[in-house]
Amino acid sequence: METNLELIIVDDHMLFRQGLIQLLNERLEQVNIREASNGKELLSMIRSQKPEIVLMDLEMPEMNGIETSNALLSDPAYKDIKIIVLSMHENEKFVLELIESGIHGYVLKDADIDEVIKAIDVVQSGQYYVSQHTLNAIRKDVNLSNQFDHTFEFEGEKLTEREKEILRLICKEYTNKEMADELNLSVRTIDGHRNRILKKTGMKNTAGLIKYALQKGIYSLD
Repeated sequence: METNLELIIVDDHMLFRQGLIQLLNERLEQVNIREASNGKELLSMIRSQKPEIVLMDLEMPEMNGIETSNALLSDPAYKDIKIIVLSMHENEKFVLELIESGIHGYVLKDADIDEVIKAIDVVQSGQYYVSQHTLNAIRKDVNLSNQFDHTFEFEGEKLTEREKEILRLICKEYTNKEMADELNLSVRTIDGHRNRILKKTGMKNTAGLIKYALQKGIYSLD
């Protein structure tokens, strides 16, 4: 975990916020944690100091998590802020829609603190956190799509064998550093490959790449 992490927890339940702040302060070093009770309060706070990561609840008064996420994702001034949703919503279609909208991770509130920290670590390193629940949502969506004609699918430039190899490692949740070590390449080279894969496939993030890899038979969750 990198140092000097600026993080804001947005949730309308004070006890939840305070409990999570205590757990994170016990486990993370050199982290500055602020808190907000809803999206409106968050937007007011970040005008003076933008966080690196926002841990966002969905159901909040005045301005809920979906409205707040959309506001952050649509404003170029906040493009560097990473959003991890913390929610009790388990509907897999709903989860997949949120991930595909551009948020960086989705963690159920009944997860343990280790998963929350893993999500923060992955997102801080520049990746998208894909939980088991998100993988299940992707798997179901792909299985449903496979029942219909694929003429609607994006048909971009074909991936090279090296790009397919990197895509499989992305699906296995390798970080860019781990991929660089595995393939004896530089992290910068991996970054370049990842960006080209995103451009060729038309996907926005890791969840989209996993979905693409499953649809094309490049990777299997079985």
